[in-house]
Amino acid sequence: ETGAEVLMISSLNGEAEGWSREVKLLKAKYKNLDDIIMMIGGNLVVGTGNAEDIVPRYKNYGFDIVCHQVDLNTGLDLLETFIKDRDAKESNE
Repeated sequence: ETGAEVLMISSLNGEAEGWSREVKLLKAKYKNLDDIIMMIGGNLVVGTGNAEDIVPRYKNYGFDIVCHQVDLNTGLDLLETFIKDRDAKESNE
């Protein structure tokens, strides 16, 4: 309802995983969420973990872009690349 194109979530303490599991369910219930780029970043787990395990887990939860412990500029670069790739794919269809 807001016209948002991107939803960015930042997790400071690693507690995001508990509610992140709901993203896929919310996208199934509210189809208009499919048009919004879902992005999460920050410290995504309590304790330690590596991106090779964490990124696929959060993508499975329904996020399009996952940035575990990367700086903001890197995350924004990933967002820019994602948008360019998506737009190129849509123009080829």
